[in-house]
This record gives sequence, structure tokens and C-alpha cells, in this order.
Amino acid sequence: MGNTYADRTWTIDTAGEIHALGVKVKISGLEWHPNAVDNDLSILDGNSKKIWHIRAKVAAGANSEEPGVLTKAWPEGQWFDGFNVSVIDGGTLYVFLA
Repeated sequence: MGNTYADRTWTIDTAGEIHALGVKVKISGLEWHPNAVDNDLSILDGNSKKIWHIRAKVAAGANSEEPGVLTKAWPEGQWFDGFNVSVIDGGTLYVFLA
């Protein structure tokens, strides 16, 4: 699919630096749809400070093997200095800009 940065929602499925240190971004929420149990996601700011690190877990499903949708929110928006998806094992990350 590839990463897209249209409008106020980014769609990310490939690791990489989105904004370097010195480029401020205000985010209201993150929503990750992993495609397998035990996928990892790690997001850092430009200073390599952890924004979010999470692993998909087993959710309720027919075979108890479906990863659920995982979210992190900042209702008032949160400023970050740089934005780097350092690890995304699978699935799609949606970044909602404030």
C-alpha cells in the first residue's frame, strides 16, 4: 500500500522517519490495526524518545487469534519534535493530526 500523508490523517504501513528533529507535529491520536498477533509497533520522536511502543495481543475471536485495534489518544493534541516509525511489523497505523 505505501505511506500516505493526505489531509489530517496519515496512513502508515512502512517504517521510516516521517519528520526529522526540529519539525514539530501535533497529534491527537494514533490507531494501529495490526495484521497478526505479536506484531510490534514502535514510534519515536526526533530525539529517539519513545512516543508509543506496543505489541499486538490475542483478542476475542473464533480461534482467539485475531489482533484487535490498538489506540493511543491525546484529546487536546500533543506536540512532538519529529516523528519516526522505527518498527511496524505489520498492519496499518493511522496518525490523526490535531
